[in-house]
Amino acid sequence: MNHIFNFNNSRLYKKWAEDPANAKLIAKQIDFAFSMLDPMPESSILDIGCKLGSNLDFFIKKGLNATGVEASPYLIDFASKKLKNKADIHQSEFDNLPFEDNSFDYSLLITTLEFAEDPIKTVEEACRVTKDKIFIGILNKYAVKNIERKIKGIFSDTVYKKARFFAIWEINNIIKSLMGDIPITWKTSYQPLPIIKESALKNEGLENILRKNPFGAFAGITAVLKPTFRASPLKLKSLTKQAAGI
Repeated sequence: MNHIFNFNNSRLYKKWAEDPANAKLIAKQIDFAFSMLDPMPESSILDIGCKLGSNLDFFIKKGLNATGVEASPYLIDFASKKLKNKADIHQSEFDNLPFEDNSFDYSLLITTLEFAEDPIKTVEEACRVTKDKIFIGILNKYAVKNIERKIKGIFSDTVYKKARFFAIWEINNIIKSLMGDIPITWKTSYQPLPIIKESALKNEGLENILRKNPFGAFAGITAVLKPTFRASPLKLKSLTKQAAGI
């Protein structure tokens, strides 16, 4: 079972997410995910661990058919009030999704594995229900900022108290163990140097170099999938000797 946010956890997360600085951070993460997924117009996308529905709202405005799944009924309540009837949101564990194989063109998990009881099964389920590409966004365990978050969570009641952070290579290994040798790409967030403007970084081609920094606080991993199908055992009826002509 995932670490399901109870009412107090959900209210704490909502308060955290509505802080202007954190809201800006969330917006950057989803924009980062969108650029790496590069979805086709009007395609379908599943947000696994949709939390307050901010990602769903973003994708809907981009013209995608967005669906969300969330384990916490309290977060679903917050998301439903935010989105009204603009997106379907399902309550489910992330390691046993209520969808058929290859139901969506794309799927994403942003800071979802951090709270998953079985991360490998969660990734496997994401791959199962997705046809084209998945995006996994993680809080990089080797980033100084996330080390600080983890330490703070030990001594105080924060949204990261029960979070488990991952490294990029760990996510890559999980995907390859499940799907074989498929195309995988990763990038990280970066903080521009105060003396260099972001536009200058792009013009000089330094952005791609900085995006490959393995110590960036937020890491995004995409994988191009091969369609998979859940195998079900066939029931064979035994024939009597007379029916078999023996």
